[in-house]
Amino acid sequence: MTTTSRALPDLAAAIAGGDRRRLAVRAALTGRRADLPLRYWRQQAHLTTPAADASMA
Repeated sequence: MTTTSRALPDLAAAIAGGDRRRLAVRAALTGRRADLPLRYWRQQAHLTTPAADASMA
């Protein structure tokens, strides 16, 4: 049980540090935002041509 009790403060400190860094990065990037049309939001995949198919290249 002592291992778990020691790990929890480290976890809490890591989470707090991550939150601080996330907020700092968000503040630093405020001026770099762009309004994109809806079709570009959440784009998960890009159209690629299979390299092995010469007729499609």
